[in-house]
Amino acid sequence: MTYKVISCLFVVALLLLTVQITPLLWPQQLVWLEFVAIVGCLVMAISSLFLRTNCQLTVVDILVTVWWWYVFLCAYLKTGYPCSYEMTVYSVLYGLYVLLRFLFSVFPLRDGIFEHLFMFAAFLEVGLGIWQLGVGKSLHPLFPVTGSFYNPGPYAAYVAIGMSVALVQLAELRKEARYYYYRKVAYLLLLVFGTFVLLIAGSRGALLSLFVVAFWKYGRLIRRYLGYLIVVGFSLGTVLLYAKFGSVMGRLVIWYLSGKLIAENCLFGAGIGSFKGEYGQALFHFFSQSSQADYFAHYVDVTDYAFCDLLQVGVEQGLIGISLCLTLIVLAIHTMSRNTHGLFAALLALLVFSLFSYPFQLLPFQILGVVLLAKIPMVPVRCLCLTWRKHLCLSLVLVMLGWQGIGFARTHVKARLASLDATLSIHAAYINDCYPLLEYCSEDKAFLFNFAKMLQADGRYVDSNFVLMQGTKVSNDPMFWVLMGNNLKAMRLYDEAVACYDRASGMLPNRVYPIYQKMKLYLETGRICQAKRCAHHLLARKPKVQSSATKQMYDEACAVLKH
Repeated sequence: MTYKVISCLFVVALLLLTVQITPLLWPQQLVWLEFVAIVGCLVMAISSLFLRTNCQLTVVDILVTVWWWYVFLCAYLKTGYPCSYEMTVYSVLYGLYVLLRFLFSVFPLRDGIFEHLFMFAAFLEVGLGIWQLGVGKSLHPLFPVTGSFYNPGPYAAYVAIGMSVALVQLAELRKEARYYYYRKVAYLLLLVFGTFVLLIAGSRGALLSLFVVAFWKYGRLIRRYLGYLIVVGFSLGTVLLYAKFGSVMGRLVIWYLSGKLIAENCLFGAGIGSFKGEYGQALFHFFSQSSQADYFAHYVDVTDYAFCDLLQVGVEQGLIGISLCLTLIVLAIHTMSRNTHGLFAALLALLVFSLFSYPFQLLPFQILGVVLLAKIPMVPVRCLCLTWRKHLCLSLVLVMLGWQGIGFARTHVKARLASLDATLSIHAAYINDCYPLLEYCSEDKAFLFNFAKMLQADGRYVDSNFVLMQGTKVSNDPMFWVLMGNNLKAMRLYDEAVACYDRASGMLPNRVYPIYQKMKLYLETGRICQAKRCAHHLLARKPKVQSSATKQMYDEACAVLKH
C-alpha cells in the first residue's frame, strides 16, 4: 500500500502541473517539472537500498530512446533555427519517461487509479471553465471559456480526454463494484458538465475525438442507429463547417504548405524549431506563384503550429521523425487497446485531437503523453537486472543532470519575465536592459519585435534589422519585414525597403499595411505613378479585419488617386 501511495503522489504532482496556467515559452512549470523529476530520482535512489526489482526493457523504450537521440542530432547538426526551449523540454520529457518506467517497475500502480486521476484533473478544468462562465474571466478576450489554457481548443481537448475515460468507466462499471452509485454519479456529472463546457468552447476536434472514443466503446449500440447518427452527424458537421468555414480553409492551406515543406526536406526535415520560419517562406512562395492567391488570402494568418502534430514533426524532423512517431503510435494503440481500455480511450482522444490541432506543442499535453507512454504494457525485450549500486548510480546521475537542467531553465524563465518588464515601453532608456536578454530570448518573437522597435526609435537601424532578421526565424508575421523596410527607408535604401514591403505583402496578401507603407515611400520620394499603382492595389484588397486604421489607409489611397 505504501508503494502505491508513492507512485500515486508522483502522478498527482505531474497532473497538477497540467492544470496550471502555462505560458507557451519557458514557463515556470518546466522548472517545477524538473523539481518533481529530481524528487522522483531521489526516491528511486533511496528505494534501491531497500528494494530489489528487475526493470523490463521494451520495444517502446528503445523507440523513445532512438527518437530522442535523433532529435538531439537534428538540433546539433542543423543550427539554422534557435531551439533551446524545444530541446530542453524534449530532454526533460525523455528523462521523465525513463524515471516513470523505473518508478512503475518498483512501485506498480493499477490502471484504474490512473484513470480516476485523469478524470479528477478533467473535473478541475471543468470547474474552472464553469467559474469563468459565471464570475471569472477566461484567458482569451474573444472566448468565454478557456480553463487554464490560452485558447478554447486545448482546453476542450483536455476535458474530452477525461470524458473519454469516464465513458469507458461507465460502460465497464458493474453493480457489484465498490461504491457503485457514487462512481456512477461522478462519471455522469463529468460527462454532463463536460459536454456543457465542450459546447461552449466549440472545438470541433475535441468533439470529434470524443465521438471516436464513443464509437469504439459503444460500437454495437451505435450500429443499431447508424443511419440516424450518420444523418445527424452529417448535418451537424455541415453546420460546424459553415460556422467556421474560414478556420477550415485556413487549416487546409497550412496542411498543404506543410506537405510541401516535408517534400522539400523529406528525409531529415528543416530542423528542430524551424516550422514558424519555414512556413513564412512557404507562404511567400505560395502566394507569389498560386493562381488562387486572391481566394485563399482571406483565410490565412500568422501561425506557430501546423494544426496537425504529425505534419509539424515531418516539417522539423522529416520522414525519419514521422516513421519513428507513427511506429510508436501504432505500438501504443495495438497494445493499450487490448490491455487497458480506460487509458487507451485517453490516448485515442489525444491522438485524434492532435490530427487537427497542436496539443503536443503544449507542456501539459506533453506530460500526459509521457505518462501514457510509460504505462504501455509491452512484452519485454530484455530484463535489466540492476544491482542496488547501479540503480543508485543511475538515480544520482539523473539527479545531477536534472539539477543542471533546473539552473538552465530558471535562467531562461527569469529572462522571459525580465523581458516582459523591459519591453513595456519602447523608450531608448531600456535598450541596455534588453541587450543581455537577447541571448536567452532568441525564441521569443514578442520580445524581438519590441526590442527592434526600441532600437528603431533610437535610430539604431542596423541593430534593429539584425534583431528583426532573428525574428523571422521564429515567426511568420509579415510585420517583421515591414519594420525592416521602415528601417531601410530611414537609411535611404529605398529599393531594399521596397523589397521588404513586397516580401511582407506576399506573405499575407490580406494585410494592406505593407502596401500602404510602400505607397508612402513612393510619395516621399516623388514617384507619384508608382504611388498611384500602390493605391489601386491597396483599394483592390479586402483586409481580413476592418478597423479605423484600415479605413484611414483607404482614405489616404483615395486621396493619392485624386492627386
